[in-house]
Amino acid sequence: MSTLSPERLAQKRAAHRRLQRQRLTAAATLVVLVIVLIVVLASGGGGHHTTTPATITPAPLPTAPTTRTTRLRLATSGRLADAVAEPATVGLSDGEVLVLGGIDKAGKPTADVVAVSGTRATALAPLAAAVSGAAAAPSGTGALLFGGTPASDAIVSVSATGKAHTIAHLPTAVSGAGAAELEGMDYVVGGETAAGKALDTIVAVTSTGKATVVAHLPVGIANAAVAAAYGQLIIAGGDTSAGASRDVYEYTPHTGTVRVLHRFAHAITHATAAALGEHIYIFGGRADPPGAAIRDIYAVAVTTGHVTHAGDLPRALSDAGAVAVGSDIVVIGGRTDTGAASDRVYTYTR
Repeated sequence: MSTLSPERLAQKRAAHRRLQRQRLTAAATLVVLVIVLIVVLASGGGGHHTTTPATITPAPLPTAPTTRTTRLRLATSGRLADAVAEPATVGLSDGEVLVLGGIDKAGKPTADVVAVSGTRATALAPLAAAVSGAAAAPSGTGALLFGGTPASDAIVSVSATGKAHTIAHLPTAVSGAGAAELEGMDYVVGGETAAGKALDTIVAVTSTGKATVVAHLPVGIANAAVAAAYGQLIIAGGDTSAGASRDVYEYTPHTGTVRVLHRFAHAITHATAAALGEHIYIFGGRADPPGAAIRDIYAVAVTTGHVTHAGDLPRALSDAGAVAVGSDIVVIGGRTDTGAASDRVYTYTR
């Protein structure tokens, strides 16, 4: 076996070191390229990259603005010429409020129609028949009046001057229903039949009186407080076959769904409601137990379901009417804690 000369051995060792340096350089270059590629892919750069398919979601309903306070304060207090409980009330486009029928101070149904504007109340032509426990909602420049005691299926058109005539009929004769207007459609909620059965229906009624059942509540409810805002119909409390209700329901016409939005600490029935901004305000009613009239005013946020105590009525009151007029809510008539009909007109503002 031959032995390498010292020169030849040195050359071989130098060549081996060059080869090792070349391999290290190549490895380092490869690492750098891998790192650059990872960075490009992570940042979404480069000419070709994988994307996650977009998720398509329905357009949301209008979002309610944030209000600084939900509390109401009593701005003015006036009187009607005659006391009335269980009136049907509706706000007109000119800012007046129509007060339709109800129970008078003698405890009898009345056919009176009164226009309230500020502290002024003007008697208009009476209805064709006395009625109490009816519901009303705006329609054009006037109103539609629904049902009433004794249980009726009549849909009555009432003009701003009080002229009234029956234009159509509800699917079922009813009294003690609630009603509200939402996006050009009137909705009649619940109520009870002449036999005392509480209805679970939500009926949509056009301006011509065409009535269609569009949804059902989980239970039949009469004497609930009903109002609408921001694409939602709110139904609070009321009487069921199991007694007064603690539930606040939300009906969304866009989806046709009904859900429980809130539960009160105690049951409430015979309250009244009106919308102001992003809140539905619920006035008075009867607490169960013990069934006595209450003074509380509650505010329900239509977008969150959050409920706050928003003030107190001057005295306990149930079976009143409530209507939003501009930035105010007018509360009309009702039944006091002694059971007597009230002649008071309260105007609340924020």
